[in-house]
Amino acid sequence: MRVVLWVVAGLLVLAGLAALWVSKRPGADLGAVFQQRLASLPVLPPAAAPVSEADLARVPEPVQRWLRNAGVVGRPPVRAVHVTFDATLYAAPDQPGMRGPAHQVDVLDPPRRLFHMATRMPMRMAGLPVQVLHDYRGHEATMRVRLAGLVDVADFAGPLLSRTETVTLLNDLCAYAPSALLGPAMRWEAIDAQHARVVFMNGPHTVGAELTFDAEGWLVDFRSEDRGDVKANDRVERMPWTTPLGEFRSAEGGRRVPGRGDAIWHRSDGPFVYGHFRVERVTYDEAALR
Repeated sequence: MRVVLWVVAGLLVLAGLAALWVSKRPGADLGAVFQQRLASLPVLPPAAAPVSEADLARVPEPVQRWLRNAGVVGRPPVRAVHVTFDATLYAAPDQPGMRGPAHQVDVLDPPRRLFHMATRMPMRMAGLPVQVLHDYRGHEATMRVRLAGLVDVADFAGPLLSRTETVTLLNDLCAYAPSALLGPAMRWEAIDAQHARVVFMNGPHTVGAELTFDAEGWLVDFRSEDRGDVKANDRVERMPWTTPLGEFRSAEGGRRVPGRGDAIWHRSDGPFVYGHFRVERVTYDEAALR
C-alpha cells in the first residue's frame, strides 16, 4: 500500500509539472486565446439614432415596459456589451461547484459571442484548474473545456452546438442588450400582461423563447425549448432551459441590468441548477471590446 501511495504521489507531482510546462506554451492558455480574439474584433459601426417611444410599438406591451426599465429609450441601440461575472458552474447535482471569473462579450453586427471562464481555488475539477471558452462567430459556434492547461476534455463544434449557442446569444441580448429586441431578426407574439414569445433568426438557425416579466415590468425569466446540453460527437440532449434573473442594478450610461442569474436544465428527474452568475461589471460599445 505504501508503494502505491508513493507512486500516486509521484504521478501527481509529474502531472502538476507537466501542466505548468504546457500552460506556459503559446496558445495553451484559453484566457490568452480569449484576449486575442477580443482584441481582433472589428471596429464597431457608427452609433444609430436613439431609440424612441414610437420604436417600442413593434413589441408587445410587457416587452415595452422592460425596455423602458432597462434604459433603452433615449439612447442609441447597444452595439456591443461585455459582462464580467463571478460564476459558479456544476457538472452534476451531486458535485461541488467550480467558481471563478467569467467574461461574456456580445457584438450585435455581425453577431459574435465570446465567453471565457477560469476556475480558481479551491473549487476545481478533480483538484485541477479548468478553463472554458465559447466562440459564436456569425452563426457557427465552438466550445472548448481545458483541464490544467494540459488537455481539452471537451472540444465541440457543428450545427447542433451552433443552434444551442444561438439560444444563448438570444438570452444575452434579452438580459444585457435589450435594444436588440427591436431589430429585424426578432419576431414577437403577445401572450398576456406578463409574458411574450420571441423568435430569433440568425443564418440557418431559428430559435424561440418565452419571456416572463413581473408586475413592474422587469424581465425575470427566459425559457426556451430549443437549447440542449451538448454531449460528445455533437450530440445534444434537448430539454427546457430557463434563466431566472433578479437584483436589477444600474450599469454604464443610465442603463439597468440583472445583477444575478441562474442557468437551469429542466431534466426528466427534476430541475438542475448548473450555474450561478453574479454581475461584477458591465460595459458597452467600444469599452466592451477592451
